[in-house]
Amino acid sequence: MAHRVICLAGAARIGAPLAVLIVALILWAAPAAAMPPVGAALAAAAGGWAAGLTATAIMGQAAMAFVLSGVQMALAKKPKAKARDEITLNKIQPVTAGLILYGERTLGGSITARSTTSFDGKPHLRYHSAMPLACHQIDGAVEIWLGETKVWTEAQYRRDEAQGTGDPYHWGQIDSDFRGRIRLKVHTGAEDQAAEPRYVTAASEWTADHRGRGVAYVYFEADYDRDLFPTGAPQIRVRARGKRVFDPREWSSTPLASARALRPGSIWAGYDGGAIGRTSGASYPQGESDAAWTGGPIAARFFFGHRYPGGLTPEAGLSPDLTAQDGDTLDYTRMALDADLFAAFDVAFPANPEGVIWEQGGSGYGAYLGVTGGDLVFRAGSGEVAGEDLARATLPVAELAGRRGTIYVEIDRTAGAVALWFRGRRYSTNPALCLRDYALTPELFGGIGWTEADLDDAALVALANAAEEPVPLATGGSQPRYAFNGVLETEASPRENLDALSSAWGGWWACERGRLTLGGAVWEEPELTITEDMLVAGIRVIARRPFEEQFNTVKAQFADATAEHVVTDLPVLASETYRAADNGERLVRDLGELPGETDPVRGQRLMKLALLKGRRQRQVILPCSLAAWGVRLGDTVRVTIPRRGWEAKAFEVTARA
Repeated sequence: MAHRVICLAGAARIGAPLAVLIVALILWAAPAAAMPPVGAALAAAAGGWAAGLTATAIMGQAAMAFVLSGVQMALAKKPKAKARDEITLNKIQPVTAGLILYGERTLGGSITARSTTSFDGKPHLRYHSAMPLACHQIDGAVEIWLGETKVWTEAQYRRDEAQGTGDPYHWGQIDSDFRGRIRLKVHTGAEDQAAEPRYVTAASEWTADHRGRGVAYVYFEADYDRDLFPTGAPQIRVRARGKRVFDPREWSSTPLASARALRPGSIWAGYDGGAIGRTSGASYPQGESDAAWTGGPIAARFFFGHRYPGGLTPEAGLSPDLTAQDGDTLDYTRMALDADLFAAFDVAFPANPEGVIWEQGGSGYGAYLGVTGGDLVFRAGSGEVAGEDLARATLPVAELAGRRGTIYVEIDRTAGAVALWFRGRRYSTNPALCLRDYALTPELFGGIGWTEADLDDAALVALANAAEEPVPLATGGSQPRYAFNGVLETEASPRENLDALSSAWGGWWACERGRLTLGGAVWEEPELTITEDMLVAGIRVIARRPFEEQFNTVKAQFADATAEHVVTDLPVLASETYRAADNGERLVRDLGELPGETDPVRGQRLMKLALLKGRRQRQVILPCSLAAWGVRLGDTVRVTIPRRGWEAKAFEVTARA
C-alpha cells in the first residue's frame, strides 16, 4: 500500500500573453458611479461562470492578446455538469483525486483504506477505515455525522480534552446511540503528522510509514453491532474548516504593532547575556514573563544594521549576521547593540502560548520578544517596567494562537522605535486570499505552481480589502461582502478552479503582462478618458445581444450552511421592468450552484449582480493609439465621442489586443 493516502492530479500552467503595438479595446457599457451599492459593485464586475469572449466572436481577424476569463457570469449558458453536493457522499476507492477545501463545508469522501480485525477472540468483528478529507492541512473539524446522526462536535472535544480523562477516541462524542460505542479521530494533515496508532497496532497493512503528512483524514473504528449498524458501515460526513492561507497584508506593509520611545537611547539592549526560548539566567526585562517558551522549536536570524525591508519576501537577498535556535545563549559581544536591527523568528504558537521567544540585555537596558499575559510583546531600550527610553509594542496573542510562521521585528535605534510583523497561515474565507493560495500551491499538490512574482499582489490586496467590507443586513448586523466556502478539484483544470473562485465576488481573473490579475469586486473611479483623437480607425458598436441570449429572471442554488451544506434553491430573482422590455416574455437564466456560496443573502446578491450585468448590452471595440497602452483589463474608462452623444460615458475594459 502506498504511503500517501491519495493521489493528486497535476495542473497545467497557463501561458503568458502576447503584446502588440496597436491597442484594441473591447468595452462593455458600465453604469454611472452614483449607482446603488449593488450596482456599483457590478460596474467593474465580470462574472465567474461563463466562458471567456473569443477573438472570432469579438474581433474577427484581429489578434486577441488579453481577455478577461470567466467574463460575464450572467451569460453562462449552462452550469457545471458535475453537482458539487457529490462531495458529501462516501465511496470505496483505494486511490482518489484530492480536494482543496477553502472555508467551511461538509465533506464525505473516498474511503481509501479499510480493514476488519479480531475482537474478543473472534475474527472480523472490528472495523477500521481511513477517509481523506483534503489534500492539505485543514484548520480543523467542526462536526462529524454518521448517516443522519450528529455524533461529534469540536466544542465537546475541547471540553473533554481540557478534562483529560477517558478514552481520547471518545472525546468529542455527544449524546446519541453511537456515543462510547465508536472511536473517531481527525488527523488535520500537519507536516509532523504520525500514523494512526490504533490502526497500526490492529492491522498489518497499515504501518508507521502511513503518516499521511499533508493529507487531512478521519479515522473511524467500531465493533460489529447488528442493531447499531443494520445496513453495514455508516456514511461518514465531516463539517470541516479548510486550508490555512497566507495574508500578505500582515507582513508586506504596515506593522501589526509598533511603538516609539520618548527618549531614544544609544543602545537598544544592555551587556547582560541573552537567549532563545528562555531567559539567559542573568537579569531580564522587568514586567515580562520569564517562563520558557511553551510553543514549538524556534529558529532565529539576526541582520544588524538593517531595517525591515518589507515586501513579500523580506529576507530575499540578505544573509544573516547571526543565527540561533531555542536553547541557545547569545553573548552581547555577538550583537551590534548600537545599530538598527532586523530579525526573523520561525515559531509555532500553541493554543495558549506563553513565555520567552528572545531575551537580550537585562533589566537595565534590554530587548524582549515573547508572550506576557494575553499579548505578544516586543520591546527594546529600557529593561524597566516603564520609562521614557522604553519602546514596547503589543499585539493580542489570540490573533496568532494555533498558527505557525515567522515573526519579523525591527529596531530603529535612532528613532527609538520598534515594530513587528507576522508571516503565517491562517484560516480565511476571503476569496482573494484563497485564490492567491491556489495559484501559489505547487502542481504536485493540486495548485497551479506559480511564484509570487507571477501575481499582481496589489490587485489581490485590493480585492481582499473589498471582500471584508461589512455589508449591513436587513435583519440587523452585517456580513463580509464576499466569501468562499467550497472545494476545488485537483483533477479540474486551473481555468475551471479560478473561475469557481472568481465567482465568489462575481468578478474576473486574467493573465496580463506576465502576471495573474483579478478584479470586478467594487466600482473603481475611471482614471482615463478616451477621446476621438486617440482612435486610429473606425469603432464598432454592438448595441444589443441576440434575443436568445437575453434574460430577465435568474435562478441559482447554494450549499445551505444551516442544513449540512445540502444544495438548495435560492429564491428566484425576476425583474418585471426587464420582462416588459422583452415583450412580456419570461426569459430564465439558470446559474446552477454558485461555487463556494453557503449564505442565502450573499447568494441573492450575486444573482442580482448577474441580472444587472446581463442587461448591460452595449459593446464597443475601440482601435486606439499607444496613448491607451496603460489601460488594463477590468479598468473602468470614460469615452467621449460627441458625434455619438457620449460625454465621459463609463465603460469596462473586457479585452485588449
